[in-house]
Amino acid sequence: MKAGCRNLEIEALRAFAVLFVILEHINTLLTWRQRNFEQYFDFYGGVDLFFCISGFVITSAFASEMSAAIAAKPRSYWRAAVPFWIRRIFRIWPLSWTVFLVTALLMLHLNDWSDIVLRGMTGDLAAIVLNLQNIHVAACIDSTNPYCGSFFGIYWSLSLEEQFYLVFPFLFLLPRRLIMLGLVGLVVVFALLPRTTLVWMTRLDAIALGVLLALCRQHWLYERLRPTALRSPVMRTATLSCLLLALCIIPAMHIKFFPTVVSGLALVLVFLASYSDGYLIGPSSVRRALVWIGERSFAMYLLHNTVFWLVAALYRGAFPGSPAGPSETIPFLLAATILLGVTADISFRCIETPLRRLGKRLATAVGTHRRRRRQPGKPAEPSITETELPVRPISVRAANRDIAART
Repeated sequence: MKAGCRNLEIEALRAFAVLFVILEHINTLLTWRQRNFEQYFDFYGGVDLFFCISGFVITSAFASEMSAAIAAKPRSYWRAAVPFWIRRIFRIWPLSWTVFLVTALLMLHLNDWSDIVLRGMTGDLAAIVLNLQNIHVAACIDSTNPYCGSFFGIYWSLSLEEQFYLVFPFLFLLPRRLIMLGLVGLVVVFALLPRTTLVWMTRLDAIALGVLLALCRQHWLYERLRPTALRSPVMRTATLSCLLLALCIIPAMHIKFFPTVVSGLALVLVFLASYSDGYLIGPSSVRRALVWIGERSFAMYLLHNTVFWLVAALYRGAFPGSPAGPSETIPFLLAATILLGVTADISFRCIETPLRRLGKRLATAVGTHRRRRRQPGKPAEPSITETELPVRPISVRAANRDIAART
C-alpha cells in the first residue's frame, strides 16, 4: 500500500466487522426468536476484527511520527503524543456522547424509563466518562447491583480501545525489538489465561496482532509473503468466504484456544487487506457497497442497539396490547435496516466527518505551537516535518559579494 493512500479493503473489512456485531445482537430486535442458529454460528469475532484493524491502522498512521519525534529529542515526544490524543478524542467522543444522550432522551420521551433503568444508566455514564466501561460491564455480569446497566454495554469495546490509545504513544519510548517481543508476549499470555469475564472484556490480543502487523510491514519478509495467487477472482472469493465462515464457526465450536484462533483469523484478514492490491476484495460494486458501510461502521456500531430498541418501542406504541411475534420479522428487519442506514449516514456526514477534521486541525495547531514555543535562552526548534529552511531576502550587491567570496 502506498503511503497516504486510502485502503478500501480495510474499509470493506470494517463493514464485515460491523455486520457480524449486528448479527450477534439481532435478538435485541427479534426478541421472540429462538437461538437455534447460534448452536453453529457465533458472530462475536466482529469485535476482534475491529480491534485488529484499529491496531494496524493506528500503528501504520502514527508509528513513524512517534519514532521520529523521540529520535529527534525526547522532549519532542510530546509534540507527537498530545496531537495524537487530541485526534483520538475528536474521533470517538463526539459521536459516542451524542448517541448516549439521544438514546437517553428518546427513552425518557417514550416513557421507557424506570428507577432501575435510571440507576443502571447512571452507572454506565460514570464508567463511560472514566473510560472504564469494560471493567464496569465485567463486574456487572450476573450482578444485582442497581447501578449495573445493560443498554450501553457495547461501550465496553470503546473503553478498551481508548485505554489502548492512552498507552500507545508510550510504546515508542522503548526499542522497536522490545515492543515487538512485548506484543508477542501479550498474545501468548491472553492465549493461556482462563477466559474469565474480566479477561474477556480486557482482551488485547487482536489489537496487539494488528500493531505487530503494522510494525512488520517494513521487513523484507512482508513483501516476500505478498499473496499474488489471490489476484485470481476465484481464489480471492474462496479465500475470503472461508476466512469469514471460520470467523463465525470457530467461536461456536469452543475448541481449545478458540479466542486466540479468532484473533489469528482477524490478523489473516487484515494482512491480506493490508497490501491494498485487491488480494482480499477486488474492485466491484460489492466492494463499493462494503466501503460505504465500512465508512459508517462506527456509527452503525453505536446506533444499532438504539435502533433495535426504537423499532420495538414504536411498534408497542402503534399496537398497544399486541406483542410482536414471528409475523413481524420482515417488517422489523426492513424498518431497522432503513433507520440504521439513514441515521448512520447522517451521523457520518454531520458529526463524525466535520469533528474529525476539526480534531485534525486542532492537533496540527497544537503540534505547531509546541514546536514553535521557545524556551528561555534557547532558540525555537524546527519541526520534524519541516524540510525547507527559511529564505532571507538579500540585495543584489550582497549576493554578488557572496558569489565572489565563494569563487
